[in-house]
Amino acid sequence: MSGHSHDPVLMETLCKRMHAGEKKVALQTETGISTTTLVKRYREWCIKNGYKENKPVTNFTPPNTVKEVLQAHIKPPEPKQPIIAPQIPAGATVLAIPDMHHPFAHPDALAFLLEVRRVKHTNLTVCMGDEIDAASFSRYIPDPDGMSPGKELAAAIECLIPFYREFPDMLVCESNHTVRPWKKGFEAGLPAAFLPTYATILQSPDGWKWAGKWEIDGVLYIHGDNGKSGQYAHVNYMKAAKQSVVIGHIHSYAGVNYEGKHFGVNTGCLIDETAYCFKYAKNMLTKVNLGCAVIYEGKYAEFVPMRLDSNGRWIGRL
Repeated sequence: MSGHSHDPVLMETLCKRMHAGEKKVALQTETGISTTTLVKRYREWCIKNGYKENKPVTNFTPPNTVKEVLQAHIKPPEPKQPIIAPQIPAGATVLAIPDMHHPFAHPDALAFLLEVRRVKHTNLTVCMGDEIDAASFSRYIPDPDGMSPGKELAAAIECLIPFYREFPDMLVCESNHTVRPWKKGFEAGLPAAFLPTYATILQSPDGWKWAGKWEIDGVLYIHGDNGKSGQYAHVNYMKAAKQSVVIGHIHSYAGVNYEGKHFGVNTGCLIDETAYCFKYAKNMLTKVNLGCAVIYEGKYAEFVPMRLDSNGRWIGRL
């Protein structure tokens, strides 16, 4: 008897095919499963589902071959598309959270964002990407004094948990840092079926959804790592898209620029620039811009700076 008889998905399909009138001898020839086993499993299936033997099943089209059944069974689900599309309200006041690079985010990032939400009365939240840094997964030489991949991921999840509690629903832009572990898997030759989703790895709530882009009230939200950079990256993305655009990715610049009825927004970042993973930027003359952005009904936007005291901590007010 073939090992396929232990596959519940295959046996379910074969039982339905017998119920639809296919001959058990033909199925034995096709699968290698004995007719005795097929009959036994078919009777068990009928009892379980309350059917009389050989009563036709409506709305069932049997697949052509066992190979088709097996391929359908092992085909990995599309990991980046939510099963149920999130409900996006029209006329939203959107809190756009910039790159945080957990576990290397600014220590006051969450408190600052909660105050922005309270004062600006936002009702929808978009994370512009790079919610984690994944420095240990980088293609660049890792810091020998830095965390291992396992410890960094555990630390990032621990840092994200308070955000999960305060923001149980989040639209997240796919981004170059967060995707690093998946790139490593791809380079190692792992097929998609072996690569978990972002939500699984980051242990996020069901309300967190990832996509390459989000469009809300005619405004395009993207991470911003598709070739445009510098002080006016957000303007260049706006011109290319021919619509209002909000981006993250560019840490050193932030703000809003208008061109006619459209605007481009750079949301800055909320990182701890003293962290070891940002050593590459310590001698740069242009420092980071800390803050976030708020977009009002797709009509206008503002950058909200995070003002710091002499110790590099948020002053506690906007």
